Amino acid sequence: MADKLEQVAIRMVEQPPLYSNEPMNNPDAAIRVMNEFLSQMDRELFCIVNLQADLTPINMNIVSVGSLNEALINPREIFKSAILSNAHSMMLIHNHPSGNLTPSTSDIQTTARMQELGELIGISLVDHIITGRNGNYYSFRDKGEFPDSRVRFSTRVEDIDLTKGMVTEATAPYEEVTDTKEKGDVRDIPTVQTATIPLPVQGKDMDSIMQSLESGVEELFTSNRYQEFLKTMAKFHNYSFNNTMLIAMQRPDATLVTSYKNWQSMGRQVMKGEKGITIIAPAPYKKMKEKEVLDENQRPIMGTDGKPKTEQVEVIVPHFKAVTVFDIAQTSGEPIQTLAPELLTAAVQDFDSFMQAIQKISPVPIRFDEIDGNANGYYHNADKEIVIKKGLSESQTLKTAIHETAHAKLHDKEIMESLGVEKDRLTKEVEAESVAYCVCSSFGLDTSDYSFPYIAGWSSSREMKEMKASMDVIRKTAGEMIDQLTEQLEIILEEKQKTELHEKYGILVDAMEAAGYRYDYRESEPGHIVLAPDGTHEIAGYLQFESWGDIQNWLEDTITEGTDISERVDRAMYPFKYDYTLEEEMFRGNGDRYAIYHVDEDTPGKQHLFMNMAMVKEDGITIDAANYKCVYSGRLHENEKLDDLYSMFNDNPPADYKAHSMSVSDVIITNRGGDMQAYYVDRFGFAELPDFAAQREKILDIVPEIENVDYENDLTCISFYAAECAEFPVMGEVHYDLTLPEALEAYEKIPSERMHGLKCVGFDLKDGSDYEGMQSLMIEGKIQKDFLNSIPGFRENSYVQNAISRVEKYLEERHPNVENPLKSNKKVDNEKNISEEKNEKELNIQMKPIPKKKRGEMSL
Repeated sequence: MADKLEQVAIRMVEQPPLYSNEPMNNPDAAIRVMNEFLSQMDRELFCIVNLQADLTPINMNIVSVGSLNEALINPREIFKSAILSNAHSMMLIHNHPSGNLTPSTSDIQTTARMQELGELIGISLVDHIITGRNGNYYSFRDKGEFPDSRVRFSTRVEDIDLTKGMVTEATAPYEEVTDTKEKGDVRDIPTVQTATIPLPVQGKDMDSIMQSLESGVEELFTSNRYQEFLKTMAKFHNYSFNNTMLIAMQRPDATLVTSYKNWQSMGRQVMKGEKGITIIAPAPYKKMKEKEVLDENQRPIMGTDGKPKTEQVEVIVPHFKAVTVFDIAQTSGEPIQTLAPELLTAAVQDFDSFMQAIQKISPVPIRFDEIDGNANGYYHNADKEIVIKKGLSESQTLKTAIHETAHAKLHDKEIMESLGVEKDRLTKEVEAESVAYCVCSSFGLDTSDYSFPYIAGWSSSREMKEMKASMDVIRKTAGEMIDQLTEQLEIILEEKQKTELHEKYGILVDAMEAAGYRYDYRESEPGHIVLAPDGTHEIAGYLQFESWGDIQNWLEDTITEGTDISERVDRAMYPFKYDYTLEEEMFRGNGDRYAIYHVDEDTPGKQHLFMNMAMVKEDGITIDAANYKCVYSGRLHENEKLDDLYSMFNDNPPADYKAHSMSVSDVIITNRGGDMQAYYVDRFGFAELPDFAAQREKILDIVPEIENVDYENDLTCISFYAAECAEFPVMGEVHYDLTLPEALEAYEKIPSERMHGLKCVGFDLKDGSDYEGMQSLMIEGKIQKDFLNSIPGFRENSYVQNAISRVEKYLEERHPNVENPLKSNKKVDNEKNISEEKNEKELNIQMKPIPKKKRGEMSL
């Protein structure tokens, strides 16, 4: 037998190095040089790069040389060079000669195994790289496939072990990130002021996460940390109670947390040396399970062997795992776009605005009254109202309103009975006051006068399950109120901004909304005005201007474009130019139009508000236009149907539409080509209202233009002419400065055998507009209506539109059965020749001579 123990020395032997054109001071540099080296190999090589604590490469070692598609490795061979190199961490690299970078099952298993072994001996694995051809490579960590050895799976939250990795140093894998704050960050994130506190758990044998949480909960109620916990709850009200508690225990000043990868996706990096915050996350997985086959009555189906038949089914098994997140204060980089806290703070400082928001979210009315005693307010279970003491300070009034709103949401007698819940008075007060503290803390209201002297006594008589149930109720209710108040305050802020804008640029704001754009108060700032499109005009995209002067110029250009929105913009900019509203224009037949009507709730019509037509008829209610008000009117596009209007005013309303979305009991009037129809918005589809349009027209006192304006004899704005040649009026017989009846009569008198051209009736507009001059109105018995209405200046001109209507009526009365009466001039002339002299005397038509020179006239 040998009587001695041999002693040996183990040392590394240096091999020829791999050279690079860049400093070998980070893992990326090592990957690039290794990639170039391995791309030349025709078989698999498995290598390791050993790293220092700052991730600077120490050396590389070829662990195994294999065949075309595999390389056999042994863990002890992998760690041998790492141990001899005194490495802090390591990186695995191997090649796929085929160029296919997809990791094999063996690659994945090896990675997980090496990471676990690395943690056991204190040499961590930072990544596993698979190289291919042309410099391409696959990174397990970058692809999100890097297994986390800290994860401990469990089917129950209670079984999760957080002793590992709860304070893991999580720096960026391959880049060093400084702790400097990027310029322009939305949040003012300073460099790290506080460190993450490790969970108060010792050793590796912690039974469960719930033991840790319960210890924290017990300490929470027996110390002065309760208020600090409520502050954390206010910031993380969308998190579960367990995770809120974990965050409060580890980093009570956290404000916004997410995972390392999520921060990277948002353009931010976790700063070097930061400790992660451990929380729990669901990680369910699927597995096959043998299950009895049941019949339609849910009874087992028996097999031939007398035993129940079974089958393999896929089931989802609930699992949980410990994950690491970081607070925004532990990161630097791109700004995070959130609602600026100062905006909400400003709204909160406006007592009326914040009180209005509270009243909006309260399930019951809030009123002020004298209250005897020391109570500042109360929720009345029978009367379903909140009463607040008069004379309180604004701050105390807000806090009391929030407190009593919490009572109304949580402790209404009927609600508790329906849920089968009973709570004593102290529990109700703990919940309501805690909710109020969370909400006030979230919005920056002064909470210095809050105290919970009774919290220790309350908790001492409760089971852990009961305490956690109340904490979860507080979290959910506070979160709901915070979200609702935030939404209401944003609406209030927007309306306030609009009011301020209207004081300075009211006309321009209205005109922009008429053009389909809303002022974006969040994105706008001096020198950078942003206008967001409404749903109808979304395809146009956002508009950005440097000044309101630029906006005015854009609006002026929009008016001259002559598009569908030009009329609305022009009306908003220059209302004095228009004698009639858009609704009145619809009734006057000024183009194809529609109008939307809502029930006026100050009239008897409110009795059928939102009632469908069947209910209206059942109750014997008559739909009367007197009970409605017009809320919007616009142009009716070609092929636009009622369903299209319904969709638009529900899904994508125009920016200048200020009423509620289209609903049952609303009315739509359409005028297409003079066909006026009214429809009741029913539960399904639309019901015709035969009398509604006539009722509305009577209310508006719509009088034919000819009765209001002396179109017959007023030649100061428009006169008419009749010509033998429409194209060149001076070629042949022509009569100027006529009234319309005179021009029509002169037109009829022009003999049909004359062939200088197509005879016509035209008008000479003299209203001072850009459209002044001569234009054909009717050629060979055909009215030029479509052409004239395609030109905004004629479409919007009441004189021209009146002339079109009168000529239409003239043709209907004079030639009722002839499609093109002027093609049969001989018949007409014969009828007229019988009493031509008589007609001349009765009509007293004076044919005026052709002037020597007139605007637009050609000399012969």
